[in-house]
Amino acid sequence: MVRQQLTPDLAETTSHFQLVIFIDAARDCPPGEVRCQRIARKGNRSQLAAASFSHSLSPASVLAWTADLYHHFPDAYYISVGGASFAEGESLSPLMQAAFLPLLARVRMLIQA
Repeated sequence: MVRQQLTPDLAETTSHFQLVIFIDAARDCPPGEVRCQRIARKGNRSQLAAASFSHSLSPASVLAWTADLYHHFPDAYYISVGGASFAEGESLSPLMQAAFLPLLARVRMLIQA
């Protein structure tokens, strides 16, 4: 599923899965670098509500909604790839193309685990 931003309705969707992997470009890591972090359960929906309706939800917020509303917290990971440019375009930069295979390998590893 592809989304431009995370929204509360994704809580229902994530409640049906044992494993959820969020993938996004990141400004806070070097261009082309692939990072993977497990998303741990931290609090509940009401504790995250203040941040939940600004621009978009974080993956942890979506999962807090899932846990609170559907009593399920799937194994979850956030994979980010450092971006060099966030300008609009229709193709991936060479750095992002080079990061695709390591990203795909990480996703496969998580699915197999």
